[in-house]
Amino acid sequence: MKEKFKHYHLIENLENLYKNAIIVLDTNSILNIYRYNSDNRNKYLEILKKVSHRIFLTNQICNEFYKNRFLIIENRTTFKENIFEMISDNQNKLLNILDNFTGNEKYNSSLSILKHEIELKENISNNLKKSLEKIKKSIDEFNQDLDISYIQNNDPILEEITSIVGNKLSDEFSNEDLDKIYKEGEERYSKEIPPGYKDKDKPDNNKYNDLIIWKEIIALSKSQGKDILFISDDRKEDWAIKFKGKDFGPRNELIKEFITETNQLFYSITTKRFIEIISNIHSITDTELLIKETENITKNIYEKEKEFLRSIENLKNEREKFDNIIFNSKYFNIDHKLPASEIEKERLTKMYNLFKHKQELEKENEEIQKRKNAKEIDDLKEKFIWNFLKDTYNKNNDDHDDDDDHEFIVFEK
Repeated sequence: MKEKFKHYHLIENLENLYKNAIIVLDTNSILNIYRYNSDNRNKYLEILKKVSHRIFLTNQICNEFYKNRFLIIENRTTFKENIFEMISDNQNKLLNILDNFTGNEKYNSSLSILKHEIELKENISNNLKKSLEKIKKSIDEFNQDLDISYIQNNDPILEEITSIVGNKLSDEFSNEDLDKIYKEGEERYSKEIPPGYKDKDKPDNNKYNDLIIWKEIIALSKSQGKDILFISDDRKEDWAIKFKGKDFGPRNELIKEFITETNQLFYSITTKRFIEIISNIHSITDTELLIKETENITKNIYEKEKEFLRSIENLKNEREKFDNIIFNSKYFNIDHKLPASEIEKERLTKMYNLFKHKQELEKENEEIQKRKNAKEIDDLKEKFIWNFLKDTYNKNNDDHDDDDDHEFIVFEK
């Protein structure tokens, strides 16, 4: 029973996996080296060096690493300047409120009182300016050990990473192999077969990046004849078992597929858990701050990922609403069938033209309504003037019935 359902009993082999399996670092587990402060970075590198002979990367993970490395370096090297600019801008807004005695309606009555308390207002303004000077001093004194020159070929961190990894990389898939993965991905995602289906709304073939990594890990295990320990902080439900908010390791479907494909074992853990396990095996101490920063980084990345997925979902919902309006309208009708790409092209073209036409019609109707309203107002004005003149004349006429010299006026409207 245990042999047949090995994917449910992997926990019995975890110690062996932790000590002997090939270790594949996911993209963020490598990029964290740039995100850590200098002390934690050195501690993390110390841990990686202890198992450097077991560390492999896949081709897709390398591509993602090099693609995102520039952005992280740029963010890290400019964050001090950006933080000060943000604080300074907000302080200037506050000073402007104090100088003009107007701001949020909630505080306008208090600002009106402050207007007459000149000494208090000046003290507040001066203290704000002094505090900004102290803040700037603190920011300037912070040691930022990354340099923008790292983007070019002067990056000691990259040298450390390449030294640890060496040439231990998976083979690159051919375009033909990738096309097969994309086609397989369509079917897998439609049936919610892990991994990667939670990325199904990402643009283009980027949605299949996790599936590519999965296929590369399988190929790597086959070529090396080894179990795989995958270090990843992507703990969405298309990778990990989630129960009442807790993570219980990789999906059983993944373990079963891996065993079937390679006759080897697969397991995945977070970067935090990796640090704890390897530190314990190799007696590496003082990892508490590294673990804490890893938790903070992981939480931040997770929140950004959730925000990104929410934005995609919102765009998807808006598109569905727009599609319903367009496709159910009397203007839209497709009686013939075309290949998917041609249908998409025609659909987008018609959507754009109809939307543009709808805007033009709305604008034209608005102008017509304005003219109509203006004419109605003019007619009312004219009617009022005529009635006024007529009433005035009739009154005057009644007052001068005996006057034979008055001019007779006929009002017609």
